[in-house]
Amino acid sequence: MPSTNDTRTIHVRGMAIEAAHIEDRPGGGATLDIEHPDGRKWRVGVSGQGTVTEIVTAWEADGQVVPAEEPEWLDDALRQLAGAPA
Repeated sequence: MPSTNDTRTIHVRGMAIEAAHIEDRPGGGATLDIEHPDGRKWRVGVSGQGTVTEIVTAWEADGQVVPAEEPEWLDDALRQLAGAPA
């Protein structure tokens, strides 16, 4: 996972996804902000193994909070991010 305050661009299913490390979580893992190219964002809790433990919140491109549903490409993005060099 990226270090705190680190932002990376990863390419998943033809999309450039931005991933920003917000903070480490107690017991391992991290909180990440994930941004889709269309401006939608998700704040996710990720385990030390790189799997989603919770979708904390989600926003539309205009900043409106929306129901926190996991996008189908998120697991692919996290797998790629976990393998990205530091």
